[in-house]
Amino acid sequence: MTADEILNIIEDKAKGAFVRELGIYDQEVVSRQAARFEAWHASRTDPSIEVPEHCQDASIRRVDGLDFSSVMRTAFEVKASRSDWKRESPEKRRAWKLVTHRYIYASPAGVIPVDEVPEDCGLWWIHLDPVAGTDRTVPRIEVMRKAPRNSEPLDLPWRVALNLCYREQKLRKQLKSSSRDHQSARKRGDKFLADLKEICPGYTEFNR
Repeated sequence: MTADEILNIIEDKAKGAFVRELGIYDQEVVSRQAARFEAWHASRTDPSIEVPEHCQDASIRRVDGLDFSSVMRTAFEVKASRSDWKRESPEKRRAWKLVTHRYIYASPAGVIPVDEVPEDCGLWWIHLDPVAGTDRTVPRIEVMRKAPRNSEPLDLPWRVALNLCYREQKLRKQLKSSSRDHQSARKRGDKFLADLKEICPGYTEFNR
């Protein structure tokens, strides 16, 4: 089961608006980078000023899915394999936990053991139950641990809101372009049928 397939299952079950792949600045990392730059700049005139070590952490953190349900925001991080889960860390989820009401990990059943999940996060296992007598499966979500609710999350940064606005604009443009293409194809089809009937008068009766 791939991460994209898991996201499809979660999105189908979501009761609100579900958005994929969003990035957010980790303000702690940004602050450390800014402090290091200021110290480095000051040290050029005062050698006694100690410059902090280089910050290796990424300043942008991404989340696989964000569900807007009424006034609640839920972040979903998908881990499709054990190796992917082993690379997880508190730093990676820190920025999103500050701005969401719940933070939930999702994985194929058994990939993430319940006892390895932080107490302030939730865990969903995704099952693919076989349908008797067929080769089909039906997805099922099993809540292994309910995510504690953060009752007072910070507001979403304006850059996240801006990203959502750009996505909505891009989608509207794609829909308009698709509609124009559909209308053009329909006109070409109508013209083709008209020409065909003109050169082959019996086409309509034969087609019936």
